[in-house]
Amino acid sequence: MPRFRLTFALTCLLACSDPGAEESGADTAAAADVVAEGDAVPADVAAPQADADAAPEGPAEDSQSADTGPFSPAETCDPAKPPLILAHGFLASGDTWAPHGMRFMANGWCTAQLETFDWDSFQEDTTNAVAQLDAAVDALLARTGAPTAILFGHSRGGGLGYDYLADAGRAAKISKFVYVGSTKRDALPAHGTTTLNLWSSGDAVIASKGDLPGATNVQLSGDDHFGVATSEASFAAVHQFITGSEPTVTGLPSTEAVWLAGKAVYFGDNAPAVGGRLSVYPVDESGVRTGDPLFVTTIGDDARFGPFEASPGGRYEFEIADVGRTIAHYYREPATRPNPFVYVRALPGLEGGMAGAVLSAIPLDPGKAVIVAFNSSRGFLFGADTLALAAAPLLTATSASAEKTLIALFLYDGDGDAATEGSSVALFEGFPFLGARDTTLPVGGSTALSLGTRSIGVQRFDSATEGVSIAVFD
Repeated sequence: MPRFRLTFALTCLLACSDPGAEESGADTAAAADVVAEGDAVPADVAAPQADADAAPEGPAEDSQSADTGPFSPAETCDPAKPPLILAHGFLASGDTWAPHGMRFMANGWCTAQLETFDWDSFQEDTTNAVAQLDAAVDALLARTGAPTAILFGHSRGGGLGYDYLADAGRAAKISKFVYVGSTKRDALPAHGTTTLNLWSSGDAVIASKGDLPGATNVQLSGDDHFGVATSEASFAAVHQFITGSEPTVTGLPSTEAVWLAGKAVYFGDNAPAVGGRLSVYPVDESGVRTGDPLFVTTIGDDARFGPFEASPGGRYEFEIADVGRTIAHYYREPATRPNPFVYVRALPGLEGGMAGAVLSAIPLDPGKAVIVAFNSSRGFLFGADTLALAAAPLLTATSASAEKTLIALFLYDGDGDAATEGSSVALFEGFPFLGARDTTLPVGGSTALSLGTRSIGVQRFDSATEGVSIAVFD
């Protein structure tokens, strides 16, 4: 699909669709091309890489180890807590809610009471998404035995929540509605569901925002479009609304027991990455594998994987193979607490709708690496954040403006000349949240991506045969 058609389609989706008639993300649809400051090719650290063709050894599939069998984490929680179902916004997935989800766990919620709802936020007609959400609500209520659930919706997910609550039968299953970082409405949902309207004056994506008549209205100030769904201040407001009291824990404390679980979905439509082979490797600070896979599984229809036991402070590479356009290698910050909201996104090809059409335009050339920096809880902001690749700065005033709310920056040879110009690549100029910078990366060894004092080492794979590396900052 030509880039101008993608830009037009995206602009219409954000500005015109329902729930987009009021979801004005179109303000971010014009991301200008800009020449970045500095054109230095990063100095990289050479490191040995495991043979990609070698047969994996170690744990049996779906097991913590071949000897001990599947891992079952112990929980201390309150089964009387109300179940929560959390819908994400445009271009996102359920890990939007990971910070709040872990905070809920720290405040007594059981994992069975927390359900992230993944949906195709590209679709203009939400009829299918509403039906899928209804099925997810029914499954959550059946699992917990609760009569009702609390529904969360962030950004376009807030509009989906309004569509869901338009029906009296569906609305009867929802006791409260948490409407986060979404467009200002003139009235509560059709059947008057008790609603928290949580918004931030620092949200530069939503053009029309403000108080909702009849709702509990909470305004935050410094949070951007994603921070309004992930910050400690956001959680304190949500917990107060749900329980009538302040939370005991608002931060994300480290724990002695660490386990990980999550979902493997396709980027864009969030369909389960069925048949994908997920392998989790321990790695060192540079991203080099230090042993055999800790955990291996094949993704099924529900997209879920885990849980598996992790080492406190351990670093891991999540490799998803055998699905999508190419292998994807996800490198994360050290694991410090139980997290059932780890998401691994397979990268679709042309058959993957609009997201697949865009990603297919990223060249996977022999002898060149492709690396992505992903900020999972808020946007990278020029002037406030220092994002660097091997100490070379990556953000500019245009590429990482408040209006862009950049959460994913793709680094690759955008013009095919095997040189690093440092300019923005036009591919994502029509997209909020996504950007690209012309950066030629040689294959082999490792590279450090840093966000302030935090650093993630990733491997430079040959993108034509071994795939793409993604550094995930929590």
